[in-house]
Amino acid sequence: MKKNVFFLLLLLIMGCNQKSNVNDFPDEYTLISEDLNLYENLGLAYSIKVYNDYLVIKDDQYQTKFTIFNINNLDEFYHMGFVGQGPGELINPGPVLTQKNKWMVYDNGKKQFLSFYWDSLTVEKYKPTENFPISEQAIIDIVDLSDSIFLATGVFPQERFALINSKGETYFRSGEYPLKLDENIPFHIQPIACQSQLTAHPKETKIAVATRYGELLQIYDVDLNIPKIVEVSRYEKFLPEFTTQAINGTPNFRPSEKTRWGYISITSDENQICALYSGKLQEQGTAFNSGNLIHVFDWQGNCLYKYRLDKNVLSISLYNHSIYALYQQTDGGYD
Repeated sequence: MKKNVFFLLLLLIMGCNQKSNVNDFPDEYTLISEDLNLYENLGLAYSIKVYNDYLVIKDDQYQTKFTIFNINNLDEFYHMGFVGQGPGELINPGPVLTQKNKWMVYDNGKKQFLSFYWDSLTVEKYKPTENFPISEQAIIDIVDLSDSIFLATGVFPQERFALINSKGETYFRSGEYPLKLDENIPFHIQPIACQSQLTAHPKETKIAVATRYGELLQIYDVDLNIPKIVEVSRYEKFLPEFTTQAINGTPNFRPSEKTRWGYISITSDENQICALYSGKLQEQGTAFNSGNLIHVFDWQGNCLYKYRLDKNVLSISLYNHSIYALYQQTDGGYD
């Protein structure tokens, strides 16, 4: 069987003249990548996040779920997040949050956060601290808006967003799904069709929401005092298309021949939002897709420009005027 090999790329963002347009992108620029040649130390890699001069890669190894690289010395790396059901072990790691003194992973299996401290990277067989359990079910993505408040989206039955406190309790729900369904289609199909990823402004309580099966990016202001979540900007070219297929007599979400991948990764800093766009038809049974276009917005929702990449990538992370990207290539050999 041919072997899939995962690579890391560095893409330098050029200083671009920031013309803007509310409805479309005025300019397109080509980014040429630099291969970081880290594939020998990666297993089955899914996503990348960069913070504090470290690359945090969700990466299935034999015993661990993450690989951490030091940007300043790429020969320095650590396999972390041991697999298991015991204390400090991971069952099914999901979204990753990065903070000043630690990074956190939400474990979909344990329904709780686990915290890895940056100063513990060199500790052999280090196990993270288990934080509070979270009562909310079916979380797809989650971001921190303060030290004690988190905002999540997922396959939620009614409202699109949930605000969660430091005890793991959902105390506020809000947000309409962008897709209105026929009254004959069950309500549970709507949140599946409208699955999204989040990124948060690093200094303000704002979020950007990128739809997985649509070319739709929305920006929301979040007031934690009232509380209130208000849509302030929307870029929309197409919404999710799908069909329903009955399983045990109940209609369920199924991709159709028109179902396309929309935004498959999103990242931001205080000035811009970068959303990796595919636009490809979804292949039956494909868990991931890739894209070579990055749509760049400001936090007012204006379209700034597009970056066209020289490779199709799976996941991106914006850090220090550079974009780090993960891509997959089928090796000529066999495993």
